[in-house]
Amino acid sequence: MPMKKFLTKLYSFLFPLLVSGLLLELLIRSIPNDYLFKRKMIESGADDIAVLVLGTSHAWEGVNPAFFTLRTFNAGHAAQSVDIDLALFRRFSSHLSNLKAILLPIDYPSLIFRTSTSSDDWRMKNYHLYYGLRTTFDPKHYSEILSVRFKTNVIRVYKHYLQGKSFVFSDSSGFYIKEGYVEDLKTSGVRDATLHSQLDLSMMQENLKCLQEFIHEAKARDIVVLFYSSPMSNQYRSRLDEKQLNLTYQMVERLVEEDHVFYRDFLDDPRFTDADFRNATHLNGTGAKKLSELLNRELELIVSINKHSK
Repeated sequence: MPMKKFLTKLYSFLFPLLVSGLLLELLIRSIPNDYLFKRKMIESGADDIAVLVLGTSHAWEGVNPAFFTLRTFNAGHAAQSVDIDLALFRRFSSHLSNLKAILLPIDYPSLIFRTSTSSDDWRMKNYHLYYGLRTTFDPKHYSEILSVRFKTNVIRVYKHYLQGKSFVFSDSSGFYIKEGYVEDLKTSGVRDATLHSQLDLSMMQENLKCLQEFIHEAKARDIVVLFYSSPMSNQYRSRLDEKQLNLTYQMVERLVEEDHVFYRDFLDDPRFTDADFRNATHLNGTGAKKLSELLNRELELIVSINKHSK
């Protein structure tokens, strides 16, 4: 009898928590977000997309499809590592029947960063819940309430359902549209250079393997791959670890020589000034227009050469 009474009380305590947790999970999943938005945009316009942009927020905020000749879609996201780029390409490659080119940034932290093993691992649930990927077996990567703090989730629910706040920050081409947020270049340069120099160098070979698989699978479908290094403010560049930067360039050179891939380096391109950045590592609207026009010219030339070489 005491055990039965205990179980009854336990059930009475846990059941409301379980129901509340499930309700919160459903409410959060029903809030429109960039991941589900981009998935729907890709699937609905797959036949028209000729250029696919992947990568981190450097691509999401830095490559504006409006300035490309070919129909371009930006599928970049904050802290999106190269293994996820590969997974997304595989996820949608069969739908993208007219895809001619892929743009992917290889920046200072790109080859030593993995979303799933970083402080950004909470973002993994976005790929599993909204893109339908299956890249890890960690239960928290398949749940909103297990990935994000309770307080943060409650605030999201409150802001969306009671204040009407939108959590979609991309336009119809996938480009970042949350303008107006500006940071001091020196402050953000010190912060980001420090953050990006404290990653695991042992991850470099794994990420290089992902890029090689990316190249081979794209070439098998006659898709051009253009890698590039994003422009960065001098306040960031001057604080980079020279060894790590040189290793990154060595790996890129290896890809260019062994896999015959295209690469353009804009890291310290003098055409970009402080006025083109919203912080030390991200372009503003003006800078994004400049980079996009440069990439478009490069891409037009590469696609043209590739077409006439057949």
